[in-house]
Amino acid sequence: MGEKNDAILRYLEDNARFADLMNGAVFGGVQAVDPQQLENVSEHYTETEGKGRKLKYRGRTRDMIRRVRDGGSILRLVALEAQETVDYGMPLRCMNYDAQEYLRQARAIQRKNGKAGE
Repeated sequence: MGEKNDAILRYLEDNARFADLMNGAVFGGVQAVDPQQLENVSEHYTETEGKGRKLKYRGRTRDMIRRVRDGGSILRLVALEAQETVDYGMPLRCMNYDAQEYLRQARAIQRKNGKAGE
């Protein structure tokens, strides 16, 4: 990652700035993200490729992700990827991050259900 990316990510570590960006750029000015409700979340996902002896693990890391806790049962994750140059593959990488997050949640539910059934 370049210096510009590092600088913007450092700037957006502040929850108020992060919420302002999301509310303005993503939600069209609607105050959908309250900075008081933001929590840091793990940004690293591990995916596997191959089978058996050819199984390989590959790590993926999002630039920044926050969980929005509003006291209800709905959980929202808000993430961003900083880019210094145009990368037309970025939408695919973001979809992959989302899929990895869903898989992580599914594995956690499976572990919980497995323990509950014992």
